[in-house]
Amino acid sequence: MNNLEHGKIYFTIEEVQKLLPVLTKPIKKLMKLKKSLELYDLIDIEFSDEDYEEHLRNIRLNKQFHKLHYEFFKLLEELEGKGLIVKDLDLGLVDFFSTFEGKEILLCWKVGEDKVRHWHEIDEGYGERKPIFFLEEELAKH
Repeated sequence: MNNLEHGKIYFTIEEVQKLLPVLTKPIKKLMKLKKSLELYDLIDIEFSDEDYEEHLRNIRLNKQFHKLHYEFFKLLEELEGKGLIVKDLDLGLVDFFSTFEGKEILLCWKVGEDKVRHWHEIDEGYGERKPIFFLEEELAKH
């Protein structure tokens, strides 16, 4: 995992498997924060001199919105600093840089999966995921 190249952290399948139990909770928290921020974004906050109580309520809402933003980006930065690539919080998708036969690939995990089950090329996405057993079989041959 510690082989850094241009700021990237590369993982083996086994290293990712060991990380998954501790990743589920923070990824789910990010997903929840994202949904909360989307809800706050729907609230139309306007500051009015006419209704002081509403003005104070809007200040509190605005403060909470920015607090949630801060929490979201702080947690996202922590996770990505550990080498994760948070791809899609609606689906709970996370990728990890890896290599296979000298080529850079991404190991792909989705919240709810008990282990990494897929991988894909760097220039591919969720729709082009391939089963991880192919990599495991090839690695077992060597």
